[in-house]
Amino acid sequence: ASDLSTARDELASANARLAELEDVETREEAMKAQLEATKAQLEALHASQDSASSTLASDLSTAQDELASANTRLAELESASSAAASELSTAREELATATNREAETRAALETLRA
Repeated sequence: ASDLSTARDELASANARLAELEDVETREEAMKAQLEATKAQLEALHASQDSASSTLASDLSTAQDELASANTRLAELESASSAAASELSTAREELATATNREAETRAALETLRA
């Protein structure tokens, strides 16, 4: 009877140890699953960052192209403005000369009439 009782105690102890080991194994599997989920989230985050980086690089390139184009157009407009200012100055000089000739001609005409 004592041997039977000892055997039962050992069996109960072995069953308790087995339950503990199964619990540890279950926790390990849960931690592995959580680790895999975290790894997948990290990979998704990296992919998102790569995509955002690519988009920003493309946007930057486009903005630089647009800036270069705007600077070229500004230089063209400044050149045209300078040319127009020069033509305006020439036209004013010609107008002043014509006005002086008109005044001289009127004066000569008045002299002849007198």
